Amino acid sequence: MRIARLAGYLLLNMAVSAAVAVAVLLYWENNRQPVASRAPDAATGESGGASPVMLDGSPRQHGLQLSTEPIIYRVRVGDTMGSIAMQYDLTIEELMAQNGLNDPNALAIDQLLTIPARQPAQPTERPMATRAPVTVVVTPQPPAAVATSNLPPVITIRAVSGAGDLAAEQVVIVNVGGAADLAGWALVQPEGDAYRFPALRLHQTGQISVHTGDGQDTVTDLFWGRDQAVWQTGRVVQLLDADGNIHATFELP
Repeated sequence: MRIARLAGYLLLNMAVSAAVAVAVLLYWENNRQPVASRAPDAATGESGGASPVMLDGSPRQHGLQLSTEPIIYRVRVGDTMGSIAMQYDLTIEELMAQNGLNDPNALAIDQLLTIPARQPAQPTERPMATRAPVTVVVTPQPPAAVATSNLPPVITIRAVSGAGDLAAEQVVIVNVGGAADLAGWALVQPEGDAYRFPALRLHQTGQISVHTGDGQDTVTDLFWGRDQAVWQTGRVVQLLDADGNIHATFELP
């Protein structure tokens, strides 16, 4: 009799222990926050670390996910409401409102969540910089100077002034050609006296005056040293080089 009663107590104790264990397991399963395990994916046959699947079948890429179309996300092992929202640049409140959820911990394996579409940011148009017009000033170059070293001398009598007046009488000579050495050249009046030039170099455009009277020679004025006027009205004055060639003739008015 005592053995039968003891056996009854043991059976009752085992039943109570089993009921308590089942209740603890059910409570733990319903109140855990991260999802601890999941069944194999029905579409791929994969478990655990497989990438979530969107409705278009594209696998998720790592990092921030932005899409212009709504995405259906399948909850995986280890997902939380916060991690999913961060992955798609959402707040937890936005994700919960999109899916009509009130508890952020109410997630289940293979639960489908709708990720709202995100419109890409429009590029900001930047005004084009304007450049002030550039004014280019072109300075005309002077024409190249004509080399004069090889030009022949062109010496002429420009004027005879003060004819008949010893104090004012002079012959003006100019060179419009290349430089010339006037040593031995002469101013003459036919059948009259002649003035012989000293060693003198007359450059292009150079001018020199030969005075009949007395004075001190300079680079622009030469003095014959006569005591009376030489050039007479109506007579001719000639300029001869050292070889006696006539280079210029001037008739006094």
